[in-house]
Amino acid sequence: MRIRLWFELTALMLAPTAAIGQDVAMGEVTLDNRSALSADLYIDGAYACGAPAHGHCTVRVATGVHVATIEFADGDHVTGGVFDLAADVPVTLPVVDLTT
Repeated sequence: MRIRLWFELTALMLAPTAAIGQDVAMGEVTLDNRSALSADLYIDGAYACGAPAHGHCTVRVATGVHVATIEFADGDHVTGGVFDLAADVPVTLPVVDLTT
């Protein structure tokens, strides 16, 4: 039986939200897919990027609090990874296969 384990690394928000009329601050989120299946990353319910098996993908996202969902090629998914993204602190969301 295979179980997927998802570790989340949370970054603290260090910059204030951009004022109206200014550019929105962006940060980077990387899905580090160490599993045997391809995986898609959704942030706040919207598709963000896809990572091949044993690969990764990176996407730029507005700073602030977000919810991540990772969906695997076999239909399995992990939901509920809440993270606070800051412009100067990238967030990496690694997933691995564990056998039991």
